This record gives sequence, C-alpha cells and structure tokens, in this order.
Amino acid sequence: MKIVVFYTREKAEQAAILLAIIRRHDCAAEAYPVEETWEGKDGMSPRHLFRDASHALFVHEGDPFQDQALLFYSGYCIGRGIRILILSSGADNSLPMRDGYVGTVLSADTFEDFLESETVRYSSEERQARARATLIERGISCFAENFVATVLSGDEDNASLFLKAGFSPSITDVHGNPVLSLATRAQLPEMVRFLVAAGADVNVQSQDRGYTPLMDATQKGDILICRMLLESGANPDLRSKDGQTALVIATGRGDTEIVSLLLSVGANPGIADNLGLSAVGYAKLFKNEALLALFNTVSS
Repeated sequence: MKIVVFYTREKAEQAAILLAIIRRHDCAAEAYPVEETWEGKDGMSPRHLFRDASHALFVHEGDPFQDQALLFYSGYCIGRGIRILILSSGADNSLPMRDGYVGTVLSADTFEDFLESETVRYSSEERQARARATLIERGISCFAENFVATVLSGDEDNASLFLKAGFSPSITDVHGNPVLSLATRAQLPEMVRFLVAAGADVNVQSQDRGYTPLMDATQKGDILICRMLLESGANPDLRSKDGQTALVIATGRGDTEIVSLLLSVGANPGIADNLGLSAVGYAKLFKNEALLALFNTVSS
C-alpha cells in the first residue's frame, strides 16, 4: 500500500507527522507540496506523482473543493482506481460531495484508526487480486465450478489459490453439494484435511441425500477420513433426508470397524431412521452378531 500526500505549505509540519504515521504502519509514502506540483515542475506529472500509488491523501484547511489542484488530481485518481482521502483540520469535517466526487473525509483524530483498518482491508484485497491473477496465468478462470474441479483433481496448490482469491472452503457445486462432501466421496484424504484446515464446515449436509461428510465417508467405508472428520468435530448423530445417521449407514454395510469407531466417540445406536429402525434394529434384522455384540457392550 502506497499513500501519496499532497499538502499546502502551511500544512508542511502536519504532513511530516502524517508521513511518520503512515510509514510506522509499514506503508510506502511520498509527500508533495501541492503548490509545487501544480506549477508543473520537472518530474511532477501525474504519472510520476501517482506511480504505484494506492491512495492519495490531501491535507487541507477548510473546504478543499476550492482547490483546483485537488479537483484535477482527484479526477485522475478516480480514473485509475486510487482511493482518495481528505484530511481537513478546519471547522468542516463533513464536506459535501459535489460534482459526483467521492472521497473519505478524515480528521487528525481519526486518521490513524482509519489507517489501521485500511491496511488490513487493502492487504486482503491485494492478496485476493494476486491469487486471481496467478490462477488466470495458469489458465484457470476464477469461477466456482473451476474451484470444484480443482478440489476433485486433488490439486491443493491451486485450491489454495482459490481460497486466497476469496472462495469459501464450504462452497457447493451446482447441485448444492459442498466441496468437502465431494472430496470425501472421491476419497481424497489430503484434500479433506486441507479443506477442514481452511475452515470447511465438517457438519454441512449435501442437498442430494442430506449426507454429512462423515456419512459419505462411512458409505465409502473410508475409516481414515471418518477418523479425520470426527477428530475435527463431526457430529455422528446428525440425520440424513432418510433419517439415517452415520451409525445406521455403517450398520447397513456391516462395517464393524467404523461402527466401533463411531461408538467410541459416543454415537447413539438408538436413533431411528424414517423407517423406524435404529442401528441396533438393523443389526437385529440382519442377524449381525458381531455388531450386536458391539452394541451390547455399549449398552452394558
């Protein structure tokens, strides 16, 4: 972030203080007496003055809109996406927005607080812009469907760029299925770990079956991902659209290893699905003695 400060000669001392504050916040800064720049001296063209600038700060007494230089430079800034700041130490700290001009009016008392929040905002936006530019350089457009495809390819490097570009780790595909669920169904443990670490909701439910990622992992018989999700806070007692819990799904598959894992974290074997059968009920229906023994151990 680079701030170019323009000040009138009587404000030279205040401009020096502002420069010190700006640089203390690790921002680049340059300062120019507006009278000299407006006189057209060598090296004072707008292209030179605003080189690499992200912000322009005008330090004025009273109404800066009476200043022709500010009006000219503000138009230059607007055309190039440079944010305009006005520090007014006069009586008027709520200047009218005339002629379509838009700027942020500050006072000496509010400047540093504004600068602190602005550096955070600008850093975030710059990070997003750089990530998007890198993706485009790699031939990847910044669309949700490309993020989904990147996740399913197992490409953590480009997936990380999508996150830096502002995409949510809980984004869904066009069918409403979260990328964490899709990565789980594709049995991509490293991608699952990556998304969870990035803040993906481990209890999010898909639109198709209402499965959580834990249910998807259970359906696949993937105990590694099951364990990973449980360690990350997955709730084993959530129910799908059919009312099934992960424990019911594991019981239906006769998967004693995952059933044992779910029971070890407190999964409830008595929750019934929409057919009225619980995990215990299915174990009895299928006459699965190994699972019944596990359930009896828990109940005892």
